[in-house]
Amino acid sequence: MNDSEGSVLMERLTAKDFAPELLELYDYYAHGRINRREFLDRAALFTFGGLTASALLAS
Repeated sequence: MNDSEGSVLMERLTAKDFAPELLELYDYYAHGRINRREFLDRAALFTFGGLTASALLAS
């Protein structure tokens, strides 16, 4: 998919695109139950089509 300037647009991911365990992990991070380092360490156990833990934070 391209925009009017020729840039490639990525399809937006939704909750159904992620494992429930990963969503729960993010919920812990978002609500301060775990810190960023712990989130990244645990999220590194998950892969989703090449999506890395740091990319999850960006989405």
